[in-house]
Amino acid sequence: MAKKKSERTAQEIEISTAKYKEKYIAERCVQSRDIVCENALIMLQQMLVYKDFHDAMRGGHSGRMEKDLEIAMVMFAGCGKSNYAKEMMEQQID
Repeated sequence: MAKKKSERTAQEIEISTAKYKEKYIAERCVQSRDIVCENALIMLQQMLVYKDFHDAMRGGHSGRMEKDLEIAMVMFAGCGKSNYAKEMMEQQID
């Protein structure tokens, strides 16, 4: 740290004296996250994609459906559902 010891805050001193600084910082970041809010936002995002896909299917907008399927494919790949993502990729290519 570039600061003198007398200019450091209590939190900076605590971090600098931690044995495993990277692990300590990562744990502090996880503690400050709002997991419930993050999960709610992810659910809303997925619901919006599904609703848009449903409306496109009802309205006969095939281009919009393709775009929604691309987004769903990325969401499946991101959450570890690789079989779904693979099948959707094959569908996009075909």
